[in-house]
Amino acid sequence: MERKTTTNQVLEADTVKDFLSVYQHKKNTFYAYKAGLEQYFKFIEKHPDDYVVDIYDFEGQELKKLLRDYKNDVKQYHTYLKENFSPKTIRLKLTCIKTFLTHHEIELPKKFWNDLKRNGLGKSRITKYKIPSHDVLKNMLQHADVRGKALFLLISASGLRINEALSLREQDIEFKCNGEPSIITIPAHVSKNKKPLTTYMHPEASDALKAWLRVRDDYIRRHNRRVNHLPTSRTGTFEDRTDTIFCISRETASFIFDRLREKSGYNQKDESGRALYTIHTLRKFFKANFPVKEIGDALLNHSESLKTVYPAYTSEEVQNIYKKNMHHLFVFERPAPESERIKQQQRQIDMLTKRLDEMAHQLGQTSRGAIDMPWTDESQQLYDETQADHRGL
Repeated sequence: MERKTTTNQVLEADTVKDFLSVYQHKKNTFYAYKAGLEQYFKFIEKHPDDYVVDIYDFEGQELKKLLRDYKNDVKQYHTYLKENFSPKTIRLKLTCIKTFLTHHEIELPKKFWNDLKRNGLGKSRITKYKIPSHDVLKNMLQHADVRGKALFLLISASGLRINEALSLREQDIEFKCNGEPSIITIPAHVSKNKKPLTTYMHPEASDALKAWLRVRDDYIRRHNRRVNHLPTSRTGTFEDRTDTIFCISRETASFIFDRLREKSGYNQKDESGRALYTIHTLRKFFKANFPVKEIGDALLNHSESLKTVYPAYTSEEVQNIYKKNMHHLFVFERPAPESERIKQQQRQIDMLTKRLDEMAHQLGQTSRGAIDMPWTDESQQLYDETQADHRGL
């Protein structure tokens, strides 16, 4: 009797655990292969431990039939992928299956894999991500608890990848005050390109993160006490992740964001059924709203920009550029647009100019040169405000 191919059955299979153990220290690859294997075995409706056999026990026609069956499974899966995923995703998923089979000494001919590529890798990118506006992000975060608000403001303010944000420890943050941006240091082993990165977050995100850190330890204790009393906990405890700030996995973070999206009414999907707003779109929010493109790309840890920006700018200059433009990334405390502020100042200047013209006219009409219209407290206040605005420009 064949075993079920539920998610738990697939991920608990010995053949899968043995394969994934090779990638424990490569988080991105680990999660990608984990998801790929889960999808593949649920698609072909077979259990991994039944699927993987010792190929050396077969020979002749039996061996040919066995390899033909493997090829047919992969071909059917490839057809399904072409109808639903982008070329980049298809390449990743096929690589996952090929690597898994090779790990267990099931070698399909190189020509077979090349023929799959020649047969096409699907359509162009299907998922049409939508960059959240400031109002959309604000509405979402109004439904978040203190941890969710801190995490998602951190990503939108700094442009960090989700794995980088979840790997942060308290010693990686240098909090600043008096309106200065806080400094974030990403260690090389966490960074995607394996190089250390320094980035920043504005005071709004810093305050949210401080609020989470104040209650973090109590939150962990209450959570662990609750799940330890459950006979079968699907959430687990925080014991393995208490050295990080947020103490949660990528899957949990995605689940939290999905709930916020649903509660705030932004659960729209594209034609392939994927959500338009995801955690990754918070990085796109940063990229779209940070006005200095080359600095923004470098802070996003894009390799090409890193090569050009950091030889040309000192770290202090990059920090100052971030500080000057960080108000574009604020979500809850957005300042008035620069154009509106200038209009307000111009109106004040026009009012004062009109007042002075009236006084000059009255001076010309006075035979003795005396000013009938006195310089009132209102005039002085208007003059002082205008001078202060000029100094602020």
